[in-house]
Amino acid sequence: MRFAIPPAQKIQPTSRNSNSKPSFLSRSSRWPRIAGQSRETVMFSSFLLLAGLFVVTGFLSKMFHAQQASLARYWAAQGEALLRNGNAPGAIEDYRSALVYEPDDRQNE
Repeated sequence: MRFAIPPAQKIQPTSRNSNSKPSFLSRSSRWPRIAGQSRETVMFSSFLLLAGLFVVTGFLSKMFHAQQASLARYWAAQGEALLRNGNAPGAIEDYRSALVYEPDDRQNE
């Protein structure tokens, strides 16, 4: 099967004005405004969105670390209760669980 390549076609200039740009290069069709907004408005909106996401991320990070500390305290208290009742193997497991959530806690070590 043979394929033929068509010859290149020349683009003819428009007859209206020799200095005018072709319609596919005009700014209005190539770079449409986003809902009629300027570039500065879009940049400012993007900055506000980024700042908002930064604040939300910080808040969620604080909640995560508070939850980790709470779980560490819970497992340490469970281990302490088991140790007082004489169940050393269970207490060791609970202290290990506490160390998963707060590995630098000397009291649990």
